[in-house]
Amino acid sequence: KYADWLELGVYNALLGALKADGSYFAKYTPLEGVRFQGEDQCGMTINCCAANGPRGFVAVPESIVMRGEDALYVNLYAESTVKTSLPGSNRTITLTQKTAYPDNAAVTITVAPEAAAEFTRNLRIPGWSRETVIKINGEALSDITPGIFKAVRRTWKAGDTIEAAFDFRGRVLAENNHVALMRGPIVFARDVRFNDGNIDRAGDFVGVENGYIALKPATGKPDSVWMAVAVDMVQGTTHEGEEGKARPIQFCDFASAGNTWDLSSYYRVWIRQVLNVTNSPYRSYNVTP
Repeated sequence: KYADWLELGVYNALLGALKADGSYFAKYTPLEGVRFQGEDQCGMTINCCAANGPRGFVAVPESIVMRGEDALYVNLYAESTVKTSLPGSNRTITLTQKTAYPDNAAVTITVAPEAAAEFTRNLRIPGWSRETVIKINGEALSDITPGIFKAVRRTWKAGDTIEAAFDFRGRVLAENNHVALMRGPIVFARDVRFNDGNIDRAGDFVGVENGYIALKPATGKPDSVWMAVAVDMVQGTTHEGEEGKARPIQFCDFASAGNTWDLSSYYRVWIRQVLNVTNSPYRSYNVTP
């Protein structure tokens, strides 16, 4: 549970506070509007957010892999090489992750112990990943449960490979007559740089089934945007006539949204739904948190 929240914070809040050129950390990163660095403090040309922001990036690698008495825990998935000692011994083991996660759902972990050893490898299954596939040396595992670690105890040898594929379907969140879009651990936002309509207009996602929505390729992604997707939406206060026709609306990852720190990248995470007392087909979300 802690690792799920750490991941959410790192890829959204922490990266979202970083200016696109890496020069500063924002003091305020609201869920809509504009980001800015905040005032200088203590008579210096800096504030506490800019001073402490880099510490987050230093701390994150410490949590990628952790060790227990007789087990290793893979908490975070990221391109990395981790060297540590095997549980209960001084022999070293190297874990190498090859992945573009969280831009891609696939992760490959190569195991290289100093000598063959039996111990438990715990793989974090994110709470949002309802459909997860894990293979050890090409053999699929069973009984994979979201929100807990998948414990794999075996004699690990150099060259053993773990392949994981997480559930990267688009997810719709609904709260207080607003909706938002996520994929994996990434929060998405509308951004005016996509030039696909007024981002403050009310609207409804179209084609949502059991809380999931089909993601489409985005077009015209700005150079300073990391990830972008499109989903079908109806915008405006009516679902009648031309106004009621669905069309693809583009979203980018929260870290990229607003990263110019001015109105040229004005952004919004939560989309206000249209208040419609009739039985509109666009409102039957059946959202699962």
